[in-house]
Amino acid sequence: MSEYSLKEQIRDLLSSYDFKRLTHKKDDVNIFKILNICEKEKIHSNFLAWLFSPYESHELNNIALKELLIQLSKKEAEYISLLLLDYSDLEVYREYTIDNGRRIDILMESKNNKVIFIIENKIWSGEGDNQLEDYKNYIDEKYSDYNRIFLFLTPEKERKEKYKGYIHITYSMIYSVLNCVLQENQIKFEIGVIIRQYEEIIGRYIMGSIDKEMIDLCRKLYVAHKEALDKILQYGLPEYYYTYLISEILERDSIYGCEIVRKYLDKHYIIIIPICSDDIKDKLICGANSDRDNYILTISIEPKKEYTDLYLQVTFPDINNNEIQQTNYKKIINAVERIGFKNKWRNNKGNWYNIMEERIINSQQAVNVELQKKIKSLTDKFNDIINCFNE
Repeated sequence: MSEYSLKEQIRDLLSSYDFKRLTHKKDDVNIFKILNICEKEKIHSNFLAWLFSPYESHELNNIALKELLIQLSKKEAEYISLLLLDYSDLEVYREYTIDNGRRIDILMESKNNKVIFIIENKIWSGEGDNQLEDYKNYIDEKYSDYNRIFLFLTPEKERKEKYKGYIHITYSMIYSVLNCVLQENQIKFEIGVIIRQYEEIIGRYIMGSIDKEMIDLCRKLYVAHKEALDKILQYGLPEYYYTYLISEILERDSIYGCEIVRKYLDKHYIIIIPICSDDIKDKLICGANSDRDNYILTISIEPKKEYTDLYLQVTFPDINNNEIQQTNYKKIINAVERIGFKNKWRNNKGNWYNIMEERIINSQQAVNVELQKKIKSLTDKFNDIINCFNE
């Protein structure tokens, strides 16, 4: 595809009706997403404890608990009788500590009704050793005269593990509880907003539901504009962008004092060395890695999605090294060891070591401010090492 043809296809994509519809389907502001707490177990437990507590700021009394019991009665008919009770005295505890120091996620007790609920919430982690059994034994002994309900809450519909005495409930059930609570006429506007946002979070990030219309739009756009989208996906990646940006900066600005040995835009890395004499460069050519032009000592700049790593690397020796090259290789290795670097990391192919590492966050400002400092840190060590050739 020619550059002109690609530009035309991207123009057609951007001006298409479906693309405009898709861009208008932006996510609403959601406090849980803003605070980056969508998948944090404790936050979900805190929210549920707040929701089930009858005297919290939502002023919903025990509506949420009654809705949970309705959902439970669909699984176990015996819980219908619990629906008739008044839970206005319900006390809700978070991380309730038992005698061995372990903590129950949510414990809810109604002394008037002699009913106790235990909720153990596991979003992505599994159960600890005998954790649920310990909770049950403790509650069975301490509240032997209570009606005891043990609930194990997870995102999955099916669990391989079977926990004796526990009812397995899912976030789909919690979603249904929230949906019913939102139908209540007495709910305050601001409380409704919070509950709707939480409902959205568990629907999207835990249950994995996605807007079907958005999926259909994306598929339709991809079929109609495949070539343009493939190029956008290839060249629009943060890894590609920062590889290109950093290589442009290094080629343009002499203040970095480096030369690019190789740049691989599609593979997202750049190999550089500090500017040095031809004699030094000749002495460095004793390594086994051809994509580093066989230099034994190099700096690799490797942009990722959210950050860019910079490594000072030593390659393995070329098996075809002559006697002079073998001597030069030993000088470098001795200098590396003398300076105190340890071979902490090794790449998957096993033909080089990362002996020093720096990192910058991917942003235009960070690249402008931090790149020179990080490269200088590595080039200073590089120059310390190659001083071995002057000894």
